[in-house]
Amino acid sequence: MHAVVSQALSVQPDNAQLIELLIEAQQGCGQYEDALVTAERLIALKPHAYDGYWRASSICADVALESNSENVRHAWWQESARYARAAIEAAPENPLTYSRLAAALNSLPGFEAEARQIVAREIELAPDSPGPYADAGDVAMASEEWSEAERWYERALALDPTDTYAQLSLAEARAEAGSPKRARPIIESVLRIDPRHEWAKALLDRVTARSTTPPRALVRVILPNRRGALVTILAVATGVGASLIRFGPSARGLAGAVFLGLVALLAVVNSRTRTYPNVILISAYPLVLLAALPRGNHLTGTHLAAGFAFFIALFVVALATPTLIGMGDVKLAMLIGLGLGRATTTAAVVAVIAAVPLFHLPRLRPQIFRSPGVPSWPMWIAATAAAFFTGNW
Repeated sequence: MHAVVSQALSVQPDNAQLIELLIEAQQGCGQYEDALVTAERLIALKPHAYDGYWRASSICADVALESNSENVRHAWWQESARYARAAIEAAPENPLTYSRLAAALNSLPGFEAEARQIVAREIELAPDSPGPYADAGDVAMASEEWSEAERWYERALALDPTDTYAQLSLAEARAEAGSPKRARPIIESVLRIDPRHEWAKALLDRVTARSTTPPRALVRVILPNRRGALVTILAVATGVGASLIRFGPSARGLAGAVFLGLVALLAVVNSRTRTYPNVILISAYPLVLLAALPRGNHLTGTHLAAGFAFFIALFVVALATPTLIGMGDVKLAMLIGLGLGRATTTAAVVAVIAAVPLFHLPRLRPQIFRSPGVPSWPMWIAATAAAFFTGNW
């Protein structure tokens, strides 16, 4: 094809369509230097059109992606961004130009804020297209905002469920967030259609490795980045501090501090992964009971009974409404019962009340929530706080 197009161009040197075909052929063969020269030729022919600039930006991005040198990659991403800006200037209403600039800025340090502005504009221009939402997910991924990235990729898939890029990007976001089990089905569905898909195969290997190393994955969930770590610390500190402020450094206050700190930690994890990891829950049961021992054996028995009763009650509800209540909620109910004891009844009532608006949100705002992912932590935080501070605890 390369030779055929070149021969045709020798006859029609100013044919823009032939020049674009030549760029595609050169870029597809990895002849990036020649492709960039040809793109400059297209720019000279059509200086007020976006096509040449957009293609030049794409070529520079390919060079950056294939380079092994950090400095070389940085330089080529800068060139890609320069051409993309020129493409936007030539076609400010074309969302493709913003997509190209977002990709370049996403790979350059210090441009997070501008990248977010660019994808916001891209979404304004093409609100019914999945591409801008996937680009927004990429920006969030670059900032290690895994939960935000999930939401953007889910919105892209709501518009086009067959978008392989959005599917695998969502799987990667879930894996990075410490939920490899939620990532695996997505990857396997892609591989069923295309067993040779290289990205899917590599991603499946990573997810499998992370599934066998839960401690490392858990750390990434609790401390995903600086801002995420700060949120985790503040949430746990709020729970611990609330108990100590109310009851002081007494046996009651310390037991409450352990319990509320663990519930706060689980709420943070659920907000990021929409799951309650067994590693935390199973470790939390004995911790809550041990913390309650100084308050008296009779109370420990009450807490045990409340924990099992709440567990059974939620288990029955989960069997009846599996789309609303998951086993993570059932196991969390046991922890809440173990921690609250006699006040569990109050928690159950508040949880029922809080569940009504929470589980109607997917119907009211379907672009935000997508099965299986309604985060239930607001319901449990409301129930726990109400029972702890107003119930007979």
